[in-house]
This record gives sequence, C-alpha cells and structure tokens, in this order.
Amino acid sequence: MTPREGRERGERRRDAGIQRAEHKKQSRDPAGQLRAEARWLETLLAKGRASGDDAVNDLAAKHDDGGHWLGGIILRLLKQRLIVEVGSIRSCRPARHRGRQALWGIAEGKREALESRLRDVLLMLNTIMVANEHKSQGTLFNDGEGV
Repeated sequence: MTPREGRERGERRRDAGIQRAEHKKQSRDPAGQLRAEARWLETLLAKGRASGDDAVNDLAAKHDDGGHWLGGIILRLLKQRLIVEVGSIRSCRPARHRGRQALWGIAEGKREALESRLRDVLLMLNTIMVANEHKSQGTLFNDGEGV
C-alpha cells in the first residue's frame, strides 16, 4: 500500500465513523447539533475563520450542548466545498490538552452560501423550539400530560 492509498483509506474510515456518530447523536438531540452549527457558522462569518473551540459555550466543559457534533458539521461543509482549511491552532479547551486543531476559513466565493446555510439552521432550530414549546403546553385535545 502506498502512502497515498493509506491516507485515502484512513480518510474514508474517518469519514464513515464521523457520519455514524453524527447520525446517532442527531437522533437524540437535533437541536443540540443545530445550536453548535449556528454558533460555529456565526463565528466563521463574523471573523472569516473558526476552529472547533468556536462551537462551544463553555471551553471548560468536556462536551458542551452540541460541540461534540462538530466533526460531522465540518466534514459536511468541507465536502460541499464551502470551507477550506487555512491553518491550525492550539485548542483552548482543557479537555483537549492544548492539542492542535484545524482552523477553517470561507472558501472563495462561498460566503453567500454559508449565510444561506446559517439562515436555514436558525429556521430549523426555531421550528424545533416552537414545536417543543407547543408539546409542553398541550393542546385542546391533550392537556400536556404524558408528552
């Protein structure tokens, strides 16, 4: 096996693992994934660059309310060619022990597509929040018990 074949095989296996993990976590808390993606996209669009640390509220938390979904989010945006790797930085999160992480930037000519994605994410998040609110309040036919 050549080094190139080994790298490609490793990338395929990594991608498959990230996709399996993302699907499993997404089915448990879709709003968590959307919150993480919205927070990360907001930082990327505001600063032009973002790292994994930018998706979490509390840098000291081992797993924030969605930051552990970031691998799948970044992989999806990378495959859609909306972002590019522009470097690496050391993480500020204690759980990462100052390990290196990629620094991502907006791919040339893709700002509008990322802004559109952010609007879609915020709309989906709002829809979930409204639906959850209605569930907890009950309806004319359901007093909210057993929900």
